Amino acid sequence: MTPSPLRAQKISDGGFEDANAGNPEWTFSGLSGYSPNSIGTVFTSGNASAPEGVEVAYIQSNGSSVGSISQTISGFQPNTQYLIAFWAAGGVSSAGQQTLQITMQDGGDTHNLGTFPMPVGNPAYSP
Repeated sequence: MTPSPLRAQKISDGGFEDANAGNPEWTFSGLSGYSPNSIGTVFTSGNASAPEGVEVAYIQSNGSSVGSISQTISGFQPNTQYLIAFWAAGGVSSAGQQTLQITMQDGGDTHNLGTFPMPVGNPAYSP
């Protein structure tokens, strides 16, 4: 199968280009949120500017609690492949290995689409 572009609904504010921390498109849980896409904030200190948008999302973990961000997307068709692409950067000031996990919920089922190790202290955004 060839990956198919999501035609029914695109990811809204996918690049966090909407400078509105109250944006209803994304749901932030636990240790997560928005930060300005500028060098020098507590969440972006030492990182390069993100490739698009005026804000970045961040997800943190303190060992007992893990943050998450989500968005509801509809219109997927059975037996069709879709492509999910994103840019991510590891936190420069974070200690230890960081991992980003992408999941999809289908009704009551959760599917792990991939787990991506983030290089420790990586200041660059990678696709």
